[in-house]
Amino acid sequence: YGGEEFLLILPNCEIESALLRAEQLRQAVESARILDGETTLQVTASFGVASPLPSQCEAETVIRAVDAALYRAKSSGRNRVVQAEMDAPLCET
Repeated sequence: YGGEEFLLILPNCEIESALLRAEQLRQAVESARILDGETTLQVTASFGVASPLPSQCEAETVIRAVDAALYRAKSSGRNRVVQAEMDAPLCET
């Protein structure tokens, strides 16, 4: 989606399942070892996760909420999953 950001869309996925999938991906990235010559690199990932409310938020609204959650994950230590705050007023038109 951006320089070092990826957008993963999981159709028909409840928030609990999306959070679980993000945690699984976070753990997989953290456990991977990447060789750069003789140096082993460890990489971590931070995730922002959201699920639109039944009122069906606009895509840009959901993306902004997920981006805010991602930056909360990064600012609170990185290598974590943070759920976006999807309050009803965010999705009202």
